[in-house]
Amino acid sequence: MINVEHKKQIFRKVEESFAEETDLLTRLVKTRSIIGYEQNAQKLYAETCRNLGLSVEMFTPDKNTIKTHTAYTPIDLDYTGRENIIAELRGAAEGRSLIMGSDIDVVSPEPTPMWTHDPWGGEVVGDRLYG
Repeated sequence: MINVEHKKQIFRKVEESFAEETDLLTRLVKTRSIIGYEQNAQKLYAETCRNLGLSVEMFTPDKNTIKTHTAYTPIDLDYTGRENIIAELRGAAEGRSLIMGSDIDVVSPEPTPMWTHDPWGGEVVGDRLYG
């Protein structure tokens, strides 16, 4: 369980890094990552993790292996050219590791004329990021 002082340190660090975090999210929103075309967003994510000092592994999932998992849901898409990313920051000595995961693909934003902000614009208005 995390103690109160550690929580304060985490919140402080998040606040200090807010501009960098917003910049990354903006770049991710602007990187079209529709299902089946996620690679540019995956590369951006992998590069960002490497720059933060995390170890990064990129791999193409094996559909035949995944099919054996009890939570598998059949899809018609092939995984070729759709590498996944594992980013890890190992703990010191006996410390815990941090493993980050995300779902980088999005559904098509059509019909885009219905949006009040460009779905690929990454526009920041006030304290909100649109996209």
